[in-house]
Amino acid sequence: MNKEFFKNFLINYWERSYDFSQFCFVEKLFFYFFIFLQKIYCFFFVVVLFYKKRFVKKNKYNFKVVSIGNISVGGTGKSVLVQYLVKKCCLNKKCAIVLRGYKSLAEKTGKSFVVVEKKLKDTQAVFFGDEAVMLSRNLSVPVVVGNNRVRSCDLLKDEIDLVFLDDAYQNLSIKKDFEILLLDARHPFENGYCLPAGKLREKDCSRADCIILTHTESLDFDNIEKIKKQLYFKTQHKNIYCAMHNFDGLFFNDKDFIDLKLLKKNKNMAFAGIGDFDSFKNFLLDIGLRNCEFKSYSDHYDYGKDDIDELFLNAKRLGINSIITTQKDWVKISKYLLHKNDIPVYVVRIKFKFFFNDEKKFLDQLKINIQ
Repeated sequence: MNKEFFKNFLINYWERSYDFSQFCFVEKLFFYFFIFLQKIYCFFFVVVLFYKKRFVKKNKYNFKVVSIGNISVGGTGKSVLVQYLVKKCCLNKKCAIVLRGYKSLAEKTGKSFVVVEKKLKDTQAVFFGDEAVMLSRNLSVPVVVGNNRVRSCDLLKDEIDLVFLDDAYQNLSIKKDFEILLLDARHPFENGYCLPAGKLREKDCSRADCIILTHTESLDFDNIEKIKKQLYFKTQHKNIYCAMHNFDGLFFNDKDFIDLKLLKKNKNMAFAGIGDFDSFKNFLLDIGLRNCEFKSYSDHYDYGKDDIDELFLNAKRLGINSIITTQKDWVKISKYLLHKNDIPVYVVRIKFKFFFNDEKKFLDQLKINIQ
């Protein structure tokens, strides 16, 4: 409980730190203290990174390795991009996905596990993690979960041609053939500070072979070009692409497609336990679901039966006609909905989309590196 409280406090603090002037005197003192701690964090981060680069042997495999990561804590849409990449590459290559399984029981064991989609049960979402189960259900490729990426890659057989490492920008234990860095175009460098003064894990973008700016639909052309110029200085290359997360439909119980027009007439309640709840909220408003109540949970929230009972009870009190959530959240809550048919639950699906001619340029660059 104390850990969750501190985490929520930090997140709120980070959001407010974009405008330093709104801090009172005591809050400014706290922030200066966090900046001091940031210097210690950055020192140790650089030392560890230097050690890994110079003295830790990178594991090489027969398959090609593509890494997808970011430089900040929280969501930048990595799982949406992973699904896009698999669908684009699995036509002529045998692909697999390796991920940590953040906050899952599998991660805590220190071992690695292959998620078998045909044997998946709703209760296994807690063990493998919501993201791993979602990817396994959506894609017909092996998904490996484990805190140690080397052990996870060791589980994959020789017939695999291509492996996607999720959230692995800071992982230097595996030789990568292509490094993709995701940045949220709305605040690519967050408040400019590393942990704990800000959300940045690091500020180095130079290890990336390409950078993809997500949520670029929120910015005009001049602001996008301004961000690109800042990145050119940091990366020394111009492989920077613009993309967005596009609406891919609403599905009843994550199965049956539902016309969006039907829900626009309803009084809806939307909830999620994801890294960037505001994006989810704004996304629903943008597609026309204006009559909507919102409920946010912490990232990768482990729902219990009491949480869902309380959610439905509040929905009934408010006269809610339908409940909306994300695919990641559906993985965890579906086991509690067997007898809750009075209020239907709809799942939002998102797809990855490039802007301008960036898709062709990106796929051409990717193809060269994974051939």
